[in-house]
Amino acid sequence: MLDHLTEYGPVRLTDHHTGIAFGSDGGGILFALDQSGQVHRSTTASWFDDFEPTAPTLTQFLEQIHRATATFTNDTKRHAATEHS
Repeated sequence: MLDHLTEYGPVRLTDHHTGIAFGSDGGGILFALDQSGQVHRSTTASWFDDFEPTAPTLTQFLEQIHRATATFTNDTKRHAATEHS
């Protein structure tokens, strides 16, 4: 990400706003933070395509990830428990 930022600069989020890409979902979808602190998600696995808002703040974005991780962990534990019953 840092190499891309150094070479190309910020990503274009809208016609009038740019942001700094700070992460990926591992499948190519990017997450970027704009100047107001809103988090955007790329609509495709590309640095140059459209981005859409995904969370109003970085804190809320991290809370979303926390909830999704907790749900996945609980579901995995339940699934494993039923397999061993």
